[in-house]
Amino acid sequence: MNLTFNGDTSGDYDYYYTYIGGSNSGTASDFCQIGYTGVTGNSFQGQITATIGNYAGSVFNKSLTEQSFLHVAGAGLQQTVGSCDWYKATPVAITSITLTSAASANFAVGTTVTLRGQ
Repeated sequence: MNLTFNGDTSGDYDYYYTYIGGSNSGTASDFCQIGYTGVTGNSFQGQITATIGNYAGSVFNKSLTEQSFLHVAGAGLQQTVGSCDWYKATPVAITSITLTSAASANFAVGTTVTLRGQ
């Protein structure tokens, strides 16, 4: 899944995550890439838990940590652990979050997203 803050797609993200069998990373990316969501025709849902430190503050740039898993029929459990940094010349509070499918597909019917503030 891809994630952006405040509509920013200007190369201000660095991300890294590991998964069973490898890793993925991006520097000066237009988005954070985090976790697994779902697979078409799969009877299991994906789950991603992401934590954004000090999302409402404007003193520091933002960091995100994530953990995800998805059971893929025939392949077993897939799991990721990763992080992402959003760098701005002048740090700002996060006022919006946009989630898009990394595969340019729609999210499955019944997908839910919950945001909890701290």
